[in-house]
Amino acid sequence: PRHIQIDGRPAADIINKFKNSVPVKDHYKIMIIGMNPNRDEDLLDIPFVGPSGDFLCTFLTQSGMPIEDTFVTNLVRCKTPKNRNPTSAEIKACLPYVYEEIKKYNPKVIMLLGNVALRLFHMNKDGGISNLRGKIFKKKLPDWDESPEFTIVPSYHPATYIYRDNKKQRELEIDDFCLATTLATGVEVKKTIYQAEYKVCKSVEDVKQAVKVLEGNVSFSVDTESPDLDFMNSPMMLIQFSAGIGKTFLIPFYSHDPNSTGEWKLKPSWNNEDRTQVVAILKNLFNNRQLKCRFHHAKYDILVIKRWLDTDIKCQ
Repeated sequence: PRHIQIDGRPAADIINKFKNSVPVKDHYKIMIIGMNPNRDEDLLDIPFVGPSGDFLCTFLTQSGMPIEDTFVTNLVRCKTPKNRNPTSAEIKACLPYVYEEIKKYNPKVIMLLGNVALRLFHMNKDGGISNLRGKIFKKKLPDWDESPEFTIVPSYHPATYIYRDNKKQRELEIDDFCLATTLATGVEVKKTIYQAEYKVCKSVEDVKQAVKVLEGNVSFSVDTESPDLDFMNSPMMLIQFSAGIGKTFLIPFYSHDPNSTGEWKLKPSWNNEDRTQVVAILKNLFNNRQLKCRFHHAKYDILVIKRWLDTDIKCQ
């Protein structure tokens, strides 16, 4: 309606601007799915209008995401009371609309922005957005029997920055948009900041391969993790090695166990036989006088290794 004002402008003018500037297509390479509209978006029936839309435009621009190949929508179609998170019933009521858009435009990549959007693919059961963001998932739509696999890239919802701006988090989100752009276009988009990549060693063979890489590099860094600083009694939970970009390895000895009755609620990562082999492999590594070993907190880490691996450090 002409009398509705959004930021001091007639709503009809904003709607006409969008209709005239955004081409309608039969196919989009990228689909961005948010949570639900705010008041202005609800009035206009246009997603991401206002401050959150400004942040979204920044991410689109800085990542080089092709706007003409990007379709933006919301999981839920109406504003919720007091902008609370949508209920399961509200999401279920809106699913047919989202499914129809996905079937119609068949996107190559789907970005899910925020924890609520994760529920479209039931990914909320896999963890929160902070744990899933920046990763690539292959998922089928749960309620579509003939659904193809879609490439999913989760990230933070832009509305986050309206209430608490965080420069580092914004950089991470731009990287997520760069990742989605690369997957959709096949052209690599350089990320804004370096994110460490590491391999978790889950088998004796993994540990052997990691040590082989470290020995081939001659010089490497070491760090240990324990529940507290009482190294004589607190177990070494993890040991980390890094020989540079793409050469970082985590070797866990314990993991969190909420059902444990022990002081630290931990459970062993290895059975006795495998643990014996892993310890022997690491002892040989630390006994190699040809290698150079660096520590973040040398005195403490050396004491932890001596206590829990029963070995001295003979590396240079």
